[in-house]
Amino acid sequence: MFELPGLPHLQAGTLFCIGRNYVDHAKELNNPVPSQPLVFLKSRNTLVFPSPEAEILLPPQSSDVHHEVEFVFAIGEAIHHASEQEAFNAIAGIAIGIDCTARDLQSKAKEKGHPWTLAKGFHTFAPIGEFITLPSLGIQSSEGLSQLTMSCTVNGEQRQHGSISDMIFSPTSLIQYVSTICPLVPGDVLFTGTPAGVAKLQAGDTIQATLHDSSSSISLDVVHAPEGG
Repeated sequence: MFELPGLPHLQAGTLFCIGRNYVDHAKELNNPVPSQPLVFLKSRNTLVFPSPEAEILLPPQSSDVHHEVEFVFAIGEAIHHASEQEAFNAIAGIAIGIDCTARDLQSKAKEKGHPWTLAKGFHTFAPIGEFITLPSLGIQSSEGLSQLTMSCTVNGEQRQHGSISDMIFSPTSLIQYVSTICPLVPGDVLFTGTPAGVAKLQAGDTIQATLHDSSSSISLDVVHAPEGG
């Protein structure tokens, strides 16, 4: 059920997520630019993998669900208090992903100083494409990651575009940082933050997220969640 696409030997574990890792995105939501990584979690039960029936379900509890396209990394070996090189070596693959967010619920939670769990945690709120190994992309070092780009379109119109080189905190530094908080184990997944351009999704939309010239992609229809779904 939780087998990572492209990495059949790995079952999805904890979904670690990073907020505000692009300056322009922090500014578009009037948030301060962080001085250290902002980490939150999503349940693996929010995952959606590529299929002809893949959908994002808009929950009745929210009227303002946003797309946030992100680079997603799968961990392939156990690490704890890793060096940056050990963090790079632990990457099993990279995929495109979407961190769906009920922005109205998140805003209310932020006002009260509450966690974002509900705003981030609805069914289908973590679509991920197929994972690609770094050697297959010609990447042999952490510096090579900076060339990678991603994009997100809704109904054929580009909404978001970003590059790893635009991140505040690099992927390997994020993996290293999270490994100082708790051990990372094979199958753990890291969403690394979204660039500017997040926007509301409507029922009837088709959203497509793509990693670096279609190395990894996922296309989903956006629909209202069925009653009780």
